[in-house]
Amino acid sequence: MLKRAALLIGTGCACCLAIVAAGLILSDRAARGNLINEVRLETGSEITVESFFEAAPEDAAIVSDISGIDTMVPGTYPLVISYGGREEDVTLTISDTTAPEAVAVPQSIYIGTDIPEAEAFVTDLYDLSGNVNVDFETVPDKFSAGTVDVTIKVFDSYGNTNDVISQLTVIDDQTGPEILGAKDLSYKVGEEFDLEEGITAVDDYDTDPEIYINAYNCNFNKIGVYTLAYIAVDDAGNTTRLEVKLTVLPPEGEEFNDYVYQMADDILVGIKTKKKTKTAKAIFEYVHDNMTYDSSNFGASTPEEAAFIGFTTGTGNCYIYASCCKILLDRAGISSMFITRYPITTSGHFWLLVRLNGKWWHCDATPFMGHEGIYFMLIDSQLDQYHEFDPSKYPARSTTPSGMAVGACVGQAKDYSAVPVDEAAVAAAEGEVDTGGAFVATEYEDGDGAEEDDEEDEDGTGTGTDTTGTDTGTDSGSGNGTGTGEEVTPTPADTPAVTPDPTESETTPEPVPEQTSSGEDGAAA
Repeated sequence: MLKRAALLIGTGCACCLAIVAAGLILSDRAARGNLINEVRLETGSEITVESFFEAAPEDAAIVSDISGIDTMVPGTYPLVISYGGREEDVTLTISDTTAPEAVAVPQSIYIGTDIPEAEAFVTDLYDLSGNVNVDFETVPDKFSAGTVDVTIKVFDSYGNTNDVISQLTVIDDQTGPEILGAKDLSYKVGEEFDLEEGITAVDDYDTDPEIYINAYNCNFNKIGVYTLAYIAVDDAGNTTRLEVKLTVLPPEGEEFNDYVYQMADDILVGIKTKKKTKTAKAIFEYVHDNMTYDSSNFGASTPEEAAFIGFTTGTGNCYIYASCCKILLDRAGISSMFITRYPITTSGHFWLLVRLNGKWWHCDATPFMGHEGIYFMLIDSQLDQYHEFDPSKYPARSTTPSGMAVGACVGQAKDYSAVPVDEAAVAAAEGEVDTGGAFVATEYEDGDGAEEDDEEDEDGTGTGTDTTGTDTGTDSGSGNGTGTGEEVTPTPADTPAVTPDPTESETTPEPVPEQTSSGEDGAAA
């Protein structure tokens, strides 16, 4: 019995060992069946033991040192894996099969200019390898205006490619910028100034055009009139040039006045005659024929400054016209005073009362549309609607038409006969007027109080009273009196800040009377 029992026990143990051994063999085969001997990972992936098994055993491990493997760089590496008390050789391959990524950035150019590099059409480039190349599939046409799709190829060094659709807009810009704020300038020698002040440029495409100033021909320390150019350039290369006049005035003081008086004396050499009336007429004709109307007074605040601008630039508004005449009359020894439009409904106007043959006459060299030539030696009843005034402020004018009259108008004048005279204003006006000028190249044959033969012309023939003018237009043009624009309302920048008595001294004229109302239709002030 004991022997049989021992036999049974031994047989049982052998069976158990066999079962355990069989289990181990099956487990080893299962593990080896799950093993992946050749593993391929995408660039940038983490290396783990699980990558080498379908179902990794709990004791599986990577025996090889993988700390030196850069997973961002493709390559093949032999490794050793351990599991179940044994080791196996495996192969790891790191490869890049993912195309780069990018975001499109539309571009624009002006027709015919260089197309940006392909890189400019995309942004936020990304690739696992960190190395991305960019190129055009087809280079777009830079000579065809419009917007087109542009295919940008982004690719890495391993052959992975992605097509990104961007856009190119080709602009056909043929219009130059517009220069704003440019105007004729004047300044006195020694004054500080800024040629860029208030100057801007706008463009239909370029948000910030370049602005240049060409003052090459300007001498800021020498009295004179110069041409200053503002130049604006946009991104397309379109250029706009705007020229203005720069008037350099002498410093304030007698030196400046003397300079202007000498200019007037030089002019009088060619036009002064032995007859005071004919000299006065020649002065108004000279100013009318040698100037062009401009609505600005270029910052002039005295008759001398205004006359300087008129003599040097040949342009100006009615105040400059009147000042040129007045300075010439002063230097020629002929009395005159400024007279201003009243009432003012749109803008002011200046002309002169001139004393000839012992009487005061209306005279004006400013051109008016529809009125040819000058206004000369007119009485109140011969004035047009553009020369209305306040008669109470001025001395009595002649009431008898002159045979030397030029530019008389019929049926347009107001009746001033009933207007009461402001004796104080008239006395002040007459007291401000001197009779002596400094130019004495010739003496006059006709005295100030002697009535000249109004019928006598230069050739000795009679002329009669000129009543051909029927002023219906607006004053603003050129020396031939055919301007088209309307009179511009003076602004504080165009008129002096001082408002003196409306008369002016012959030798030392007072500042211009300030015009504060908006004035009349057709005049050139």
